[in-house]
Amino acid sequence: MAQAAGDSADARAPLPDAQPGEPGLAEAVREWAAIARSGARERLAVAESAVAAAESRRAAARTALEAERELAALQQRYADARRRSDSLEARRPEYERLRALQDRAPQGRPRRPPPCRCATTPERGAPRGERGPA
Repeated sequence: MAQAAGDSADARAPLPDAQPGEPGLAEAVREWAAIARSGARERLAVAESAVAAAESRRAAARTALEAERELAALQQRYADARRRSDSLEARRPEYERLRALQDRAPQGRPRRPPPCRCATTPERGAPRGERGPA
């Protein structure tokens, strides 16, 4: 609106050149105040628009930052997995050698576990029902 009105909409425009008591002074001051209010409203609208644009840019920047952090975390996980894979691959010949030794080693014959004697051990006493006087 200030662009269409020119300099008259500027709140920095001088007050009317009338002396107190002159006819028309009150009307001139009201007109000047109306112009100043409209200029202030316009500046407020421009400022609110600038704030909204800044908030929008901030939200977009935050979204981009979160996306970049997510990408960096995924790339780090991938790099860690590659390092683990490379480490395992470097140790594969030793693993294969030991596995072959284990496969060629004689197999021991299976053993049965010793019988359980927990019911007849001196610490536990005789089986239930066969206990003597305490």
